[in-house]
Amino acid sequence: MPDQAAPQFAPVHGVTQILTNLCQTPTDQRHMQERAELAADIPAHLHPQAAASLRHRLGDKRLWQHQAEALALALDGRPVVVSTSTASGKSTIFQYAAAHRLLSEPNVKVLALYPTKALVDDQLASWRAVLQPMGKRVAHVHGGVNTHKRAQILKDHDVIVATPDVVHAWFLRVPEARPFLNKLRLLVLDEAHAYDGAFGSNMAYMLRRLRAQSGVDQIVATTATLANPADYLRELTGFEFAHVGPDREGTRSPGRMFMHLEPSGDDDFGLKVKVLQQLAARPDLRFLAFADSRIAVGRLVAAISRDGQEHAAELVLPYRAGYEEADRVAIQDALRTGGLRGVVTTSALELGIDIGDIDVVVLLGVPQTMRSLWQRAGRAGRGGRVGVCLLFDDGTVAARGGLAALLDRPIEPSHLYLHNPLIQMGHAVCAASEIRCHGAGFDRRKLHGLPQAFLDMLDNELDPKAAVDDDVMVLRARLLANNAPQLGLPLRSAGEVDYRVVRGANDEQGLGRLSLSQVLREGYPGAAYFYIRDNYRVVHINNQAFTIQVERSHRHRQTQPLTRSKIFQRHLAAPDHVRVSPSLTVIDGPAQVWECVYGMRERMGGEWVNHEYKIGSAIAQHPLHRNFNTTGVGWASPVAPGSAAATELIRRAFCALHGVALGDVGCGPWQPHEGQRLPAGWCLYDAAAGSLRLTAPLQSSFAAVVDLALHYARGGIDGLETADAVADLEFLAELASALPQASAAGSWPCATANVGSTGASDGAVRVLAPGQQCLVSDGALSREVKLLGYRFGPQGLLYQLQNGGPATWWVPAARVTATDAAAAWLRLDPLTGEVLDEGSPLAP
Repeated sequence: MPDQAAPQFAPVHGVTQILTNLCQTPTDQRHMQERAELAADIPAHLHPQAAASLRHRLGDKRLWQHQAEALALALDGRPVVVSTSTASGKSTIFQYAAAHRLLSEPNVKVLALYPTKALVDDQLASWRAVLQPMGKRVAHVHGGVNTHKRAQILKDHDVIVATPDVVHAWFLRVPEARPFLNKLRLLVLDEAHAYDGAFGSNMAYMLRRLRAQSGVDQIVATTATLANPADYLRELTGFEFAHVGPDREGTRSPGRMFMHLEPSGDDDFGLKVKVLQQLAARPDLRFLAFADSRIAVGRLVAAISRDGQEHAAELVLPYRAGYEEADRVAIQDALRTGGLRGVVTTSALELGIDIGDIDVVVLLGVPQTMRSLWQRAGRAGRGGRVGVCLLFDDGTVAARGGLAALLDRPIEPSHLYLHNPLIQMGHAVCAASEIRCHGAGFDRRKLHGLPQAFLDMLDNELDPKAAVDDDVMVLRARLLANNAPQLGLPLRSAGEVDYRVVRGANDEQGLGRLSLSQVLREGYPGAAYFYIRDNYRVVHINNQAFTIQVERSHRHRQTQPLTRSKIFQRHLAAPDHVRVSPSLTVIDGPAQVWECVYGMRERMGGEWVNHEYKIGSAIAQHPLHRNFNTTGVGWASPVAPGSAAATELIRRAFCALHGVALGDVGCGPWQPHEGQRLPAGWCLYDAAAGSLRLTAPLQSSFAAVVDLALHYARGGIDGLETADAVADLEFLAELASALPQASAAGSWPCATANVGSTGASDGAVRVLAPGQQCLVSDGALSREVKLLGYRFGPQGLLYQLQNGGPATWWVPAARVTATDAAAAWLRLDPLTGEVLDEGSPLAP
């Protein structure tokens, strides 16, 4: 261990003193050693003016080794991805690659994409500091820039710094951007690891659309935490990349100290608050504290200023995605200039915003992925002093071998899934609109690497020759109802809409945005909604205007949604894989998910009080429903019925083993298809509509996941009651150990029926029988209604619905879904309308 009396270890001493004051001792510590500097010369073929600028900026220093190698590759015109550590000077690489092209080639434009508006605002000054002395102009464009000024900005500037969202919704849509796109040659993708999951899958399509409408011939991408960066960037962009990785890094690092803390008392939340209060009281330590939910961030900041610590409210603020721009910028500026001692944040500050020197990172729970762990830990120790990463264990580190085993884990692969039908349809509608607008300016050859199903959808949008699948019909109709479909397709979700949170009935004040899935977690009627330091109460959801109305709450409130979920296997014939033993069946395949928030509960006087949404309720008259198709892995056993607690632990274990964010995976009771003659079971499913295939690895790793869940149950997990799950998981672990290897779907008995479809193999039409409850979707939250009847019209099959009152209305069948796998169906002769027979979804 190095001499910790040295001045660079002052943050370590400070945190140790705080823990001693609170009678806490780290369970384990690990010092990540200092890294020596490796320098190299500026590449000889860098444009002379750019080389002179770079020498001036470096002074008596040289480039680091990885900077020189990556810049040389970029100067040769190669697409390059650089995957070195945080604060390793990656911006210098792409900024001088841009300078070289701008100085060497006339009339060239450069586009630099950052995943958030905060990064766009933050990095603009850095770009200008490099390029303006060379006579090159830089501007930014994001959603906050007036649309009437954007065309002139593109014309007047050589480099545009932007978010992907504005490229998707404006650049690719409007004729005014065509001159810029025609001259665009170099694309920069900073923080490329952010393009993951639904966001990354949308980006893969958006970037192909950008290539098809522009002259982009080179990409320079950077990341600190991508596994297999060259392969991932190829799938994301379609380019072949040269890779400069950590084995070539030349950055000097002062090292970093990890401290693993297992709280010794029962009040884990109270200890976290006290640690943050003491950090806020020290002017010599600046900190970031990371929590994995927006609700947790709000609760912690509210608690920090209580108990005689009101001064801390001026020194510590929350930060998360979804803040209004003015509030977000004010928090960043205060942290950067020293006006704040610390910030409690979600993953929003994992990215490389320049917020000055941070001494301490507090992880208020184990990050759900190694990508997040290293991004968060990398925010500390940039100022020449050893950074401290204080990790609060929620019970999962000890179960997996301790701190050393955690830190030695490799970074897990990022997730792209280009076969999501909602994502495909959304971009097919957008691309068709752009082709009609730009004609020959759209080069379809540059769409290579995308699935054939997407190309077929695009052809069908341009020249309809086939019916559109029910799964994507509602999304397609919603996009086509708008003259600009790009405006109705958010890049950061799979076909979901965003809700704007407003104070007052007349949109008096914007208070951020929530996605549809976030509405069910934190924007439900009666919910406590935190914004900066203030606490609000959700009073109304408007599904037509997509707004959530809140009112100020004058007391601290703690609420939770009351939820139910059901998962139904969608097809008998098409599970992707099956593992079967006499006592346990595990199936990976298509699923239909019904999620319901039927009320909320509030903590009052130390007790939880439940409030159900129903007629006569002062909070809400109707439950909130979300109904969507996805994929999942279900398991069922005639001898081991399982439990909700055991399934939640399996969800946690799966996400930990496979590096998947908890919010991306749901769980609940599973109803297998009746044709399999299996008992009801349990399921983990992809929480993104259309699926990202995140849960697929559970099928092959089921035994390992159950074993880890059992360790969690025996050791305890913060915030979960685990004792009752031990027996369930012990029994399931024994059954899982006897499972054979997975078999392909073809070995499973097949039938042709499809839950939710309207066609049958003999040409008959299947319809839901009148008189039962079902769900109707408006493209956002679903509503429960009564089905009164059916008829055939020019649009095809229509259902007549009723919602509590006397009024009725007709909607296309694609918008109506059964709420139960055992719903009653009719089979009709499509020519005569005659009912052939009645039965379950399995009726032949």
